[in-house]
Amino acid sequence: MNDSTYIYANKYKTSFSAILKMADGTVLENGQALVSVENQSIDFASEFVPLFSMGTPLEIVRVFRGEEIHSFTGVVYLSSERLIRLTSVQDTIAPNTEKYYMFPLEAAAQLYIPDAQSPKPQGGLFRRKKQPPVPLPEYCDVRLTGIAQDAMEFTTPTELPQGQRFFLTMKEPFPFEQIPLEVKRLLQFGINGQNCFCRITSLPKAIRGRWEEFIHQLHWKTNKLF
Repeated sequence: MNDSTYIYANKYKTSFSAILKMADGTVLENGQALVSVENQSIDFASEFVPLFSMGTPLEIVRVFRGEEIHSFTGVVYLSSERLIRLTSVQDTIAPNTEKYYMFPLEAAAQLYIPDAQSPKPQGGLFRRKKQPPVPLPEYCDVRLTGIAQDAMEFTTPTELPQGQRFFLTMKEPFPFEQIPLEVKRLLQFGINGQNCFCRITSLPKAIRGRWEEFIHQLHWKTNKLF
């Protein structure tokens, strides 16, 4: 999966592309939805929305990459030509949709770089001298900011080149030992260092099931709203 297609999970930013359905599953309209957890309601807006009587049961479904991933059922509280509001809302997360999310996380970890660079010799007598590259350390600390089923984001004071491969170890919230990652995208360089998006290149069979269950529970905890 391309990293640009992740949903950055956030209970406090719950607006998204959606479809409006009848209670029997008939699709009525495409539009945008906005959830209010506090009011246990959801709004659906579009250029044209059919009018419904108060109390009519309807469903609003979140759509991502063409897949229905999260449904919200409730009854009509407000109905106009461009907006419907449902109240008494209950939500259902579709199975196997945790793969689409990047979950926020604050945790310490350490990288081991087995092929850390060494400074290259300068040019010969008649060649223009070049500054040698700054060598990468064998070990460096990072601060994780997000995790996905097959990827991670972190901040590090060490400048890592795109394509760099290394091994990551962390103790919390999930014990990892020497998990191979590869830098796929450099997000930015801020006051806390370089922000990197990295792909998990493989997982040992011994922990794969536990890791997938950990991500599944995180998905449920983060994205189940009602």
